[in-house]
Amino acid sequence: MNTKRDIEMASLLEKFYEGETTLREERILKDYFKGEIPVDLEVEGAYFDYLKEAKEEGSQRRAIHFMEPVQPSKRSWKKPLLMAASIALIFSLGGIAYMNQQSESKGMIVLQNEQDMELAYQETQKALFMISRQLRKGEKGATELARLDQVVTDVKHIQQ
Repeated sequence: MNTKRDIEMASLLEKFYEGETTLREERILKDYFKGEIPVDLEVEGAYFDYLKEAKEEGSQRRAIHFMEPVQPSKRSWKKPLLMAASIALIFSLGGIAYMNQQSESKGMIVLQNEQDMELAYQETQKALFMISRQLRKGEKGATELARLDQVVTDVKHIQQ
C-alpha cells in the first residue's frame, strides 16, 4: 500500500537521481530509508545503505561516482585502425616493389623475389596480429563498460 509519504519519497527520489534535490531533501530521503521501506523501494534502500557505509569508511566520493552514467567514448577506434592497416599495406607494397626493382636491376633470379615476397607477407601478418591483439584488449574494456551501463539502466528501470 502506497501512503502519501511513500509517494512523496518516490517523487523526491526522482529529483535525487536527476540531481535536483537540496541538502534538506537529501536528509529527508536518508531518514526515510533508515526506517521500514516499501517493497518497491528496496533497491533504493540498499543504495542509501551503501552510501551510509561508504561515508563511514571515508569514501563518499567513490560511492557518488558509482551511480553516474557511463559516457561512451566519442572517439571511434575504427578510423585509427583503418589508418594503421592502410599504412602497413602501403609500406608492405612499397617494400615489395622496391625489392622487386632491386632484384631485377641486379639480375637476381625469380625465386629470390618470391622469398622476399613471402618474408614481406609474414612481416605484414605479424604487424596485423599485433594490431588485432591491441584491439581485443580495448574490446574487453568496452564490454565491461557496456555491462556496467546495462546495470545502471536496469537500476533506473527498477526505480520507475
